[in-house]
Amino acid sequence: MNTNSTSPADKENQLFDGIRCGDRLSFDTLFRMMYAPLCHYAFLILKSKEDAEEIVQECFIYLWENACNIKINTSAKSYLYTMVRNRSLNFYKKVNQTEINNNDYLKTFYSDTDGVDSLNVELIKQLPNAINSLPEKCKEIFLLRKIEGLSYIEIGKILDISEKPIENQITIAIKKLREFLKPHLNNISYIIVLMLVTSFF
Repeated sequence: MNTNSTSPADKENQLFDGIRCGDRLSFDTLFRMMYAPLCHYAFLILKSKEDAEEIVQECFIYLWENACNIKINTSAKSYLYTMVRNRSLNFYKKVNQTEINNNDYLKTFYSDTDGVDSLNVELIKQLPNAINSLPEKCKEIFLLRKIEGLSYIEIGKILDISEKPIENQITIAIKKLREFLKPHLNNISYIIVLMLVTSFF
């Protein structure tokens, strides 16, 4: 078998098959691959780093303890994102948590400015605020696509919507980000925005 041709989705599904057989190494590998992006995603809903990490840890515990009884129709990644989303929403509703203005965790996506010229540093600093200004559904779809790197099909499975609305929300997000960032940047930087907001993530 040529492992070089194995897609990420195939790799994740192979690891899940290993978990079903009780292979701890497969579990540890999948955990290392998915823990950070799943925490990022849960944070978008919960606005709490600690709660996000706790939810994701609970999901992995559930996966390990119940793998034999879990049927996955899409991919292991989509299954995990869906489980994290559902548990995060249930937790959010249960505690009736009010939204707080805490951008620190999101800013970790853009905190490394070494080697970046001064024009782009301002762009990087403003991106978390720009993204947080998006409507919730629009922001969720944008980050799943541009930050987590999920396909339209994977996002559709998680959110139970078709691909066309996802595409529309991405278009809306890019437009709103451009509008938000334009007043903060000079003309040269705004040209950079037009390119980076579309392709940088």
